[in-house]
Amino acid sequence: MKILQVSSVCAFFFFSGISAGFFSSEKDVNLEVQQELEKNSKESDLLTQITKLRVLVAKNRKNVFNSTTQNIFGNKLQELYSKRDKNDYHQGRVLSSILSGAVRSPLLSKNQQDYVKNTMLPELKKSGCFSSKAKIFGALKSLEKSNNFYIRNRMLMNLSRHHGVKAVENEVQTLFAKVLKDTYAMRPLNDENKLNYFKQLLDDVVDSTLLNDSDKKYVKTVMLSDVKKNIETVKLAPASKVFGQMKDISAAYFKDPKKDFNITKNKSVPGPVLVA
Repeated sequence: MKILQVSSVCAFFFFSGISAGFFSSEKDVNLEVQQELEKNSKESDLLTQITKLRVLVAKNRKNVFNSTTQNIFGNKLQELYSKRDKNDYHQGRVLSSILSGAVRSPLLSKNQQDYVKNTMLPELKKSGCFSSKAKIFGALKSLEKSNNFYIRNRMLMNLSRHHGVKAVENEVQTLFAKVLKDTYAMRPLNDENKLNYFKQLLDDVVDSTLLNDSDKKYVKTVMLSDVKKNIETVKLAPASKVFGQMKDISAAYFKDPKKDFNITKNKSVPGPVLVA
């Protein structure tokens, strides 16, 4: 009889433990998401907030959430959606991704999912963030943050070839000219291949609608002229080194005409080896 009682007591605590573990786990999931959403609110950059919210959706595809968490998440999603720059391509693209994921996410109730699907997504797709202007702006803003000359050159050329024959707004022309001038300022003066690649870009944009007439003139009279000179300088550089070396040899010869001045044998002579 005592054994039965002990067994009953053990069974009670066992099942109680499972229930407690189950409910505490559920509570922890809700609490964890709510804390993440609170941290998210302290971020100053809207794109960072949207990106972190997208990560939260991806991490919680199979969890179950209570209505409190769903409402907090839904309000946060609506807040970021309302704050978006309607002409920012990158914000629009990331928002489209998170809204598509939210349609099936347990972080929203069925009614909230339907609202995202039937109202927010269609409205976003019709907004200006997916226009040609927004795409060009997005690409140029991204390039402004890049210090990679080759990437800048390639993307500017792509933009010129895809959009340089269409009419564009003055704002687009102003930003394109700024990024082009910044790229010109960072051109590598000792790399002939990159300079030639940049010259191709300048040849393209001289006739592009992505620049106004004033900037086209600047490209033609200043930038192209400078880059051509840079290319010629690089081409002449190896010859000037050889000439300098020959001057050194000549001067040394007149000092000591009996000395062997074969460069491969005489390590004291500066410059590159000319004889294999």
